[in-house]
Amino acid sequence: KTGDRRIKGSLMHKKEMEVNQAVHKHKHIITQQERCQFCFDNPSRPKHLTISIANSTYLMLPPRGALVQGHCYILPFQAIEEAEDEWSQHNAKKLIDTSTKGLRGCIPKNFPYFHVEFGLNAGYVHVIDDEKVFRSHFGQDVVIGMLKLTEERMNRRCQQGSQEHQREAVMEFQKMWDSFDWTKMLD
Repeated sequence: KTGDRRIKGSLMHKKEMEVNQAVHKHKHIITQQERCQFCFDNPSRPKHLTISIANSTYLMLPPRGALVQGHCYILPFQAIEEAEDEWSQHNAKKLIDTSTKGLRGCIPKNFPYFHVEFGLNAGYVHVIDDEKVFRSHFGQDVVIGMLKLTEERMNRRCQQGSQEHQREAVMEFQKMWDSFDWTKMLD
């Protein structure tokens, strides 16, 4: 009977640990969603900038204004959930050629990265060691430099227009996007 109680106690302890881990993981996901302004489930996400919603991604206008006409974001619903400290444990290359293995073959699931693709078969991925240090506008800075935009245009990304101005931009973009919007077939 003592052995039975030990087994029962051990099973209860294991079950309790599993519940605690699930609660911790859920809180971690919620925290990630609250920190990411683009996470689809974030209650403070600028919903009025959403153009189109597909099965696993959505299209929205940038909250701080477009760099050029047609500038938009294609964003996944699911944010990175579990990789916060993962990179510091790995001695990974800083830049990886994705032309042979493709992006999915080069980066483990749920790891943070920055990917640039040149056509359908060539690209590079940059491993993000510390998300807190990585500049969230790194890609935008690269594009601004490639487009050789004026200083005024470069600083425009810091300006956030009024919600009314943003709604007008959404309506204008929707007119342009309407004939290409394949998500209408999902309904």
